[in-house]
Amino acid sequence: MSDAVDNAVDQAIAEDLLDGYFRRHKAEVIGMVLAEYDEEQTLKDWYEDGKEEGRVEGRAEGRAEGRVEGVQETLQKLSAALNLPKEKLQALLEDK
Repeated sequence: MSDAVDNAVDQAIAEDLLDGYFRRHKAEVIGMVLAEYDEEQTLKDWYEDGKEEGRVEGRAEGRAEGRVEGVQETLQKLSAALNLPKEKLQALLEDK
């Protein structure tokens, strides 16, 4: 990691980026970048973000499945109450 940061700063110096800022403050810049970046914490954060995203998607899928099951249950009850085959009732509802 340190070598990659050092190379990036050297490239910025070679290309005279930031009007020589990196040339004057190379050690400070490298120290700040290395001190600020924590790979282990970054991976943990990404993992937690992925878990939360999965939870949200799972809840949405669960609600959608629940609605479908509710409609099917209601259709079954209506079919029994009206003494119509479920398929016939469903066909009548789809025509509307």
